[in-house]
Amino acid sequence: MALVLLLAAGAAGQESGARTYVARDSLAPKPGATEEARNLLRLLAWQPTKFEVSVRPEQGSWTGGIVTFPSPKPQGNKRADTVFMEWYVGKGRRLLKPAPAVLVLHILSGRMVVARAIARGLANQGIHAFVLHLPDYGRRENRARRGDASLFPHRMVQGVADVRRGRDAIAALPCVDAARISVQGTSLGSLAASVAAGIDGAFVNVFLALAGGDLVSVLDKGHKSAAALKRQLQRAHVTREALAQVVARLEPLTLADRLDPQRTWLYSGRSDRVVPKENAIKLARAVGLDAEHHLWVNGNHYTSALHAGGILRHMVEQVHGRPAPKTAAEKR
Repeated sequence: MALVLLLAAGAAGQESGARTYVARDSLAPKPGATEEARNLLRLLAWQPTKFEVSVRPEQGSWTGGIVTFPSPKPQGNKRADTVFMEWYVGKGRRLLKPAPAVLVLHILSGRMVVARAIARGLANQGIHAFVLHLPDYGRRENRARRGDASLFPHRMVQGVADVRRGRDAIAALPCVDAARISVQGTSLGSLAASVAAGIDGAFVNVFLALAGGDLVSVLDKGHKSAAALKRQLQRAHVTREALAQVVARLEPLTLADRLDPQRTWLYSGRSDRVVPKENAIKLARAVGLDAEHHLWVNGNHYTSALHAGGILRHMVEQVHGRPAPKTAAEKR
């Protein structure tokens, strides 16, 4: 019912129950302070323009609807060049007043399990959540392209640009408070989130889980998924020197000083061996995070999920600007 009301508030109906809204890119980056920053900003830039955002209801699923819009950095692959977001409508909002929103980004595996759990948790607290599918993942999946590690840097450039445009797509939707749109990413998603947020500070809050800086070091020393990605790149005959050049183009440290240290939070696992502790500290220092904004949990890259409830509560409190109500499990 909530989605029906939201869609009814939109533009004239389109076929198959879809609604289309007109959005406009608000991209407005300030000049970079270093040559590396200027190069990265040029790499991610596109000419701001109007674009259409489509919302199609999804019956019988957790999502309220599927949001689509064109990628601002198309790669010539029709499937990957359309961005998909799953909209988890904030509960209890109806059409009373606009609600805040969070754009949520998934991990490397692409099964969306973590991202969807976070989105549902946010929606249960009255926050609209949007799970964006990065290029070659989810509804944009192309297994052949995704298995080609040499395309990784191109996917990430497109993905980062998609995240930034995603903010403006969300702002065009009904019942969203356009002044309170945040971004959250976990692991791979935190890479895209941190770089996208550093472009021009368009996201009001930035939540980074299991993130770090100095990506070459992460690939050199990291275990599990970091090591697996490194092996994929090696199989694609990407040398370490070429890898360093590729990774440097999207290094989170490059734009880290453009993030607001009072509106950015980093959640790190003390025993993380995928993104080692020293890499998390490098990113925190580059942003200028204090102890209240760089939060540690007991766990590694995977067992840190045991603390998801506390991390989610903390994010909800920052988004709403007030303590989150306790869940039934927390009251026991």
